[in-house]
Amino acid sequence: CMLQKKQVQDNIQLLQLLNDQFYYLEVNAESNKNITFLNQIYYPKAENSKDKTHSFFEEFIQPHQQFSFPFWVLLSDKLIIEFYHSGLIKDQQLLLLLKHYLAKV
Repeated sequence: CMLQKKQVQDNIQLLQLLNDQFYYLEVNAESNKNITFLNQIYYPKAENSKDKTHSFFEEFIQPHQQFSFPFWVLLSDKLIIEFYHSGLIKDQQLLLLLKHYLAKV
């Protein structure tokens, strides 16, 4: 989501925290490119499919789960989903959430 991306880029404290304390990456959940993660290749859906959601993104949602973009996922160093959120998060809320997470680990 371009709005979320702009909020992150405009908040220097948030951007610094993401870059310094997290392995932060943006993934287009409707990408038509293969994604390699932990030596596994995830493939996009067929072009003629009604569902354009990438198979990589599907690893982070439950079957039939309602979601919207942006979709945030926070994985622990053991690759356990610690948090996920569907939809826009205000930059200050995201900053507080990440600081809270760091305080407990």
